[in-house]
Amino acid sequence: MISNKHFNIIVALFMVIALCFSSLIMLLPKSSTSSTSIEQPDYITTIFNDDSVIEINIEMDEDSWQEMLDNAASEEYTAANITVNGTTYNNVAIRPKGNSSLSQLVTDDSTERYSFKIKLDKYVDGQTLDGLSKLVLNNNMSDTTSMKEYLSYKLLDSLGIPTPACSYAHITVNGEEWGLYLAVEPIEEEFIERNYGSIDGNLYKPESDNVAMGDKDNNENKIMDNNNFSPSENTTSENNNKTTIDNSIDMQNQSNMNNGDSSGQMQMPPDMNTGNSTGEMQAPPDMNNGNPSREMQTPPDMNNGDSTGEIQTPPDMNKQSTNDSTNQPQIPNGIGGGIGRNSNGANLVWNGDDISNYSAIFDNAIFKTTNSDDYTKILDMIEHLDSLDDIESYLDVDEVLKYFAANTFLVNLDSYVSNMNHNYYLYENDGIVSILPWDYNLSFAGFQAGSASNAINFPIDSPVSDSLEESPLIGKLLEVDEYKDIYHHYLNEIVENFVNNGTLETLITKTDSLISSYIQNDATAFYTYDEYKASLSNLINFGYDRATSIAAQLDGSQPSTNTGTIETTVDLSAMGQQGGGNEKGEMNNMRGSSDTTPPNADSSTPQSDNTTESSMNIPNSNTTSNFPGNISSNTSDLDPSIMMQAMQIIQSSEDGSITDSIKTELLNLGLTNEEITQLSSIQIPNQDNNGMHDIKNNNLAMGPGNISTDNTNLIITLSSIVLLVIALVFVSFFKKRKYIS
Repeated sequence: MISNKHFNIIVALFMVIALCFSSLIMLLPKSSTSSTSIEQPDYITTIFNDDSVIEINIEMDEDSWQEMLDNAASEEYTAANITVNGTTYNNVAIRPKGNSSLSQLVTDDSTERYSFKIKLDKYVDGQTLDGLSKLVLNNNMSDTTSMKEYLSYKLLDSLGIPTPACSYAHITVNGEEWGLYLAVEPIEEEFIERNYGSIDGNLYKPESDNVAMGDKDNNENKIMDNNNFSPSENTTSENNNKTTIDNSIDMQNQSNMNNGDSSGQMQMPPDMNTGNSTGEMQAPPDMNNGNPSREMQTPPDMNNGDSTGEIQTPPDMNKQSTNDSTNQPQIPNGIGGGIGRNSNGANLVWNGDDISNYSAIFDNAIFKTTNSDDYTKILDMIEHLDSLDDIESYLDVDEVLKYFAANTFLVNLDSYVSNMNHNYYLYENDGIVSILPWDYNLSFAGFQAGSASNAINFPIDSPVSDSLEESPLIGKLLEVDEYKDIYHHYLNEIVENFVNNGTLETLITKTDSLISSYIQNDATAFYTYDEYKASLSNLINFGYDRATSIAAQLDGSQPSTNTGTIETTVDLSAMGQQGGGNEKGEMNNMRGSSDTTPPNADSSTPQSDNTTESSMNIPNSNTTSNFPGNISSNTSDLDPSIMMQAMQIIQSSEDGSITDSIKTELLNLGLTNEEITQLSSIQIPNQDNNGMHDIKNNNLAMGPGNISTDNTNLIITLSSIVLLVIALVFVSFFKKRKYIS
């Protein structure tokens, strides 16, 4: 029999051990990603199914549909009915959406294939699509493969990064063919709850001034919706009392939607409007059209030594960067560096504790409940990122390193890593900040990547088109050897478990078999079916060549901080690039009518593959009427996006004059001195700029809703429970013995 003295010692010992285990749990590095399995909503399986294409019919009065398209730049919601996989949802809201893609399409007379956002509960409280209240439909612009965003999200998801669910959607309008889109889950409340178990944190979508446009989606959630509006319904003989939307539905008030803030939207310079009265937006700076047919070539060093001689390169522009220039901004050779430094905090560079210095973040809070007290948690993270002091208490370092490993493999420069500083979200929960991925249609080197060689050899340890100093979320972490090793580990995981084992090629082949027939019959496609098929071999080769380059950089046989020399046969333009679609030589064709009413096509009758460019009569959007002022023929020959970039650079000066620094940026853009002189005579209106965990066993596992589990935490928790139970048994047993005797 154990004496009371020994009994007390044993119980105390068990309690101390249990307390130690419990303390360990509290002391483990925090992670913003869920460590337990979260039940997934129905829409993950019913809507975002990798094995099928969603069928979506948009039902709207034809005049209302055309009015919405004609006023796409205002991004106003219009009421409609939609039928998804046979189930009809009445009185939903739909609008065009986008940033640079929207502005390009607004000024393009040959197409109205906009991306859309659908809001199911705007007019009908509580209406959802199997639990999803909003749905994004992306048009796959500048992507001949129609797979870049889809494949990117699959890679990100396989690494355990909280990633938007997605699937392909076949869109019809009033029963007539429209096109194949990518349906994407918005990063809003339902996404956060699905991935983190609650919506207790704060969500932001930073947008720097360099983007030159606000994001309608951001302001949408910060205001009270005008839900008193109730669209009327009528009856159609076609569908047995199926409701449609009254023609008298009023457009929602744009000023309300913008919360009284212009959100940095760019005013279109005079004469930039090609038939659209709103004309509020223009393409962002630094778009690399990748258009070999234009006289204007890419900036110096972007052609990998292939110069036409038409553009004079400024002195010293072709000097190679060296590894020992650590105090200089490190911009990879041949990669577009961008312009300006008007990030307003979107680059996450520490700029003091004044909240107004970070307006690009805090003006774009997604949740209505976020307030100034919550802002300090983001400031704490940015400050500790700058010093790297106890950074794991403020930043989910492991998740961030995974994100950048994927982003680096994909050469996705239309993101945080360029001077655009956009297309990402920040989610803060309990003081821990993580980065969330968004908008990957320009991944696989579709934006500012220069030549194919530059893209394939994009350096893994300087994975930015800006500078590491201006990109501290990756730049500062790479200063820590431990973090760099983990980042390299994830890059190797991608090489071995996503590319070299055939996963990527198999996924491309499977996706092709799923969507090929839809693309062949796509009434509004940016590219021909033949161009789509030809792009796939380039997409596959990009994966293998990029993996080869990364493996060589990891083993030291190729440089990892500047451009290497791995050879490639990949044709980036064949895969689609920014400015692609209707603006690149043979890809300048819109299949189907150039009339912008819903196409009159029979979905049951496949279109002939013999549709050729010669049969198409596409209006040329690259006319001199697109540009302001009296421009000479030399300047009017510039690519439209180059012209827009140049104007954006000039607008960044205080008085619109071309200073030496402005001239340098224009030269870097690829303009000649003559063209700069001509531009200086154009009057352009100024604008008012009002926790680390185990990674060794982290295998890539495909599939939506894959929530990573932390085995260490689970073991510690179970052990603590067992020890506590044993202690309670001892207490119970010896208490009974005492009274029995």
